[in-house]
Amino acid sequence: MKLKTMLAALFAALVSTGVSADVTPTGSLALPKSNGMNHSFSLGANYEHEDDPGYGALATLDLRFARNHSLGITTGYNFRDQEFGYSGIYDMTIKWKWAPLHVSYNYHFLFGDRDRFEAHAGSIAGIEYCTATGTTSVTNPLTHQSQSYSPKFTGWSWVVGARAGFTWHFSKRFFLDASACFRRISDLSNKTELNGATYSIQPEDGNAKTVTVSIGWKF
Repeated sequence: MKLKTMLAALFAALVSTGVSADVTPTGSLALPKSNGMNHSFSLGANYEHEDDPGYGALATLDLRFARNHSLGITTGYNFRDQEFGYSGIYDMTIKWKWAPLHVSYNYHFLFGDRDRFEAHAGSIAGIEYCTATGTTSVTNPLTHQSQSYSPKFTGWSWVVGARAGFTWHFSKRFFLDASACFRRISDLSNKTELNGATYSIQPEDGNAKTVTVSIGWKF
């Protein structure tokens, strides 16, 4: 009997917490609109690490359809230089450029006076378009003669991942956000050009970790 009573009390507490969590207090900084949906647009700089460091900029439109829930659309531009070789036999430099288009779901936990702070976590899915231009120098170890190649790569990739972050609402219109994202990148289609010839290849899947700092505007 005690177990049933405890479970009933726990269920009632969870229900009451969920109901109260969906109520926006008057003067909320995170959700300035008391009626209707709250939206935001943010611009950020990001640092990414896969095999080599990369940098870029992201733009996100966030649609806040409930106090604790939102959907986001993100696009941007990223670049990375990759260098590798082997004992003077060959040296390669690849300049990567890619443009993401991601859709994300986020859960928000608001706290502080007038909802000044919030932590958020969620998942992402989307596509990325990638181009890469390489410069390769191959040296014959016997004759010491070198030959250069310039491969080019283009391709689309599916992306899935998870993200989490922290937001500071310093006014009813503006906020600062810092977030981290882990992405699993799977190549969908691509082609490689080498000395005028085109080849179809299937590179290995990759992982990428990104940290982004953004400033945003609520409307």
